[in-house]
Amino acid sequence: MRTDRRLPLLAAGLLAIVSACSGTTQEPAPPPGPPPLRCEPAECNDQGMQALGLQRPDEAVRLLDRSCSLGHAAGCSNLAGVLRGGVGGGPRDPARAVGLYDRACRLGFAAACATVGSMLAEGTAVPADPPRALGMFELGCVKQDAFACFTAGLFYEAGRGLPARDPGRAAGSFAQACGLGHATGCFNAGILLYDEANGQPGENARAVEFFARACAGPSRRGACARGWRRCAGSARRRTRPGRPACSRARARAGTTTRAAWRRS
Repeated sequence: MRTDRRLPLLAAGLLAIVSACSGTTQEPAPPPGPPPLRCEPAECNDQGMQALGLQRPDEAVRLLDRSCSLGHAAGCSNLAGVLRGGVGGGPRDPARAVGLYDRACRLGFAAACATVGSMLAEGTAVPADPPRALGMFELGCVKQDAFACFTAGLFYEAGRGLPARDPGRAAGSFAQACGLGHATGCFNAGILLYDEANGQPGENARAVEFFARACAGPSRRGACARGWRRCAGSARRRTRPGRPACSRARARAGTTTRAAWRRS
């Protein structure tokens, strides 16, 4: 039987045509991602804040995240600030913000301790957690943050985050806030020493010293008035510290403060 020798060539040609017609086109390669960041921690933080100011939130988050991952406390705190409320059009992630503020606090940024404590105390953006909130205020107080010391005192006084009230620890925390320049902390320390020292109202004459320091603070007028009313009341009731101690405190507070006491 004879065969046409051209058939194999024809078949090969048809196969090539079919393959060309049915072949898949190669998808274009995806665009390259942003180049890896090489900035130092503080530099990344600065560049991130600049990007945030220029309304480039994605770039800002990326830079601040690198700054934080390299152990820069301010970078962690600034990234937390973006995520806490979606600042500058950035993503909003309050739960992650809490963790970032916590990290910033433990890296030495004292104000972050008080911020995360407030978030956990308020329970608005994240679930309330009073014991953890108190722990963060305590940590901030150790790092010499006046607001953290003052707020820890409020928790001790109310027994919030604790099994029961602890006026002694509250007075100590208010006193520490006072020493850091918190005028209302001075007043609260005075009140607790005056009302609750060893369960004997008025037994601790140090109270008037705290009232005097409240008067010397930057926001002295309100605390001054409350302290003087308490002193005046003690004199009327003939209980210690009484008017002589109040007068000595007024004298030590200085001329400007004495005028403020008289106005109150």
